[in-house]
Amino acid sequence: MPEHDPALLEVVAGEQARIRAILNAPEARHAGNYAVQLALGTDMPAAKAIALLKAFAPTPHNFLAEAMGHLPNPGIAPDSNMESAEGVILAAEIAAGFNRLTRRKDTK
Repeated sequence: MPEHDPALLEVVAGEQARIRAILNAPEARHAGNYAVQLALGTDMPAAKAIALLKAFAPTPHNFLAEAMGHLPNPGIAPDSNMESAEGVILAAEIAAGFNRLTRRKDTK
C-alpha cells in the first residue's frame, strides 16, 4: 500500500468533515439541492453555509391566521349559545375558509 502525505490526508479529512457538517445540519433537511451545492460546489466554511441555509429556510405557514384574517371578530363570549343560527353559520364559514386554504374537501 503506498504511503500518503499526512498533510494531504489532513486536508481531505477536513473537507469531508465540512461536507458532512453541511449535509447533516438540521437546516439542510428541507434545503435539498441547495445544501448539496453549498457542500460540494463551493469551498464555503460549514458554519457560513449552514447560516445561509438557515437564513433562507421556509417559514411555517399559519393557515388558521390566514383563514381568519378576513373575518371580523364575532364577539362570542365563552358562555354564549352557539346553537343559534348565526353562530352555526359563522362556524361553518370559518371551517369552510380553513378547509379551502388547507385543501380539505370536508370537515368529517
